[in-house]
Amino acid sequence: MKSSDPFFYFATIISKDYLIKGLSFYDSLRNQTQNFHVWICCMDDASYDTLSKMELEQATLIHLADIENEELRQVKSGRKLNEYCWTIKAPLCIYVLEHYKEIDHIIYCDADMYFFLDPKPIHTEWGSHPAFLCRQRGSHELERLHGSYQAGLIGFKRNEQGMTILHWWNDRCIEKCFDVYEETSWGDQKYLDRIPHLFPSVKILEHIGINAAPWNLVMNNSHKVWKKDGRVYLDDSELVAYHFGSMLILNELEFELWKLEILPFSEEVRSLIYMPYIKSLRESGNKLMKKINVDESLLYAAPPSDYSVKNSLKL
Repeated sequence: MKSSDPFFYFATIISKDYLIKGLSFYDSLRNQTQNFHVWICCMDDASYDTLSKMELEQATLIHLADIENEELRQVKSGRKLNEYCWTIKAPLCIYVLEHYKEIDHIIYCDADMYFFLDPKPIHTEWGSHPAFLCRQRGSHELERLHGSYQAGLIGFKRNEQGMTILHWWNDRCIEKCFDVYEETSWGDQKYLDRIPHLFPSVKILEHIGINAAPWNLVMNNSHKVWKKDGRVYLDDSELVAYHFGSMLILNELEFELWKLEILPFSEEVRSLIYMPYIKSLRESGNKLMKKINVDESLLYAAPPSDYSVKNSLKL
């Protein structure tokens, strides 16, 4: 580790259903760099109590109630858990920046992200810009519904413009943040389409290995996935972080790679990207079982009895 290496400040949100994924996200960072700290907003007592017992040295746990203000409490009852988690992203980032004056930026990252490489490329591309966004890089129809940018990885600097952008996003999400497709909104994400127009100084990250995901790798199925010297590549770009969205842990030996529809997961994507992550998930589950007497219901998804697995990976 060089003294000139950048230090990263992350924030994420974990509910009891995301404990294993959240631990794997944390471990992936520890495997790639020691220059990080992550603030974890726990959405329930089960996640807070469990993570407290895991003694995560480079993490600070935050009770949801510590972030909630009167505005948030007023909208909470009218939103489903996923909608409220989306609503909480910007307030979490604001909370960290307001309570930890020594840090100069915050990167929000969904808990089902996994780092295959040191996050330095994020720092390199972001530069001195007040905020960064990641392109969705999905199909026209997907972006029409979900927006052109991904809210699972987004960063803000502690400066006037960065805080203005963050507060603008916060206000939009408090006004409306529902899992309903509308022309100008969907959850917390579609608002991001307006940010580059309102705030031209925002940085759009172009590195295809940052925030790769099923919707920009598997759905378009056009990138070459290969490995050299222990590193995974997408075409000529190293894979930095992959977003394992809409993946289910069905049991210790079976995983649903994408719960929404059947997709063409290639053997390379399965073996080079999903298998390392599944190995990490299993290790995280074992840590929970050994460290504490965790309820097994916290480890696996509970889909409806009539659920049909679409993209199974069995060990």
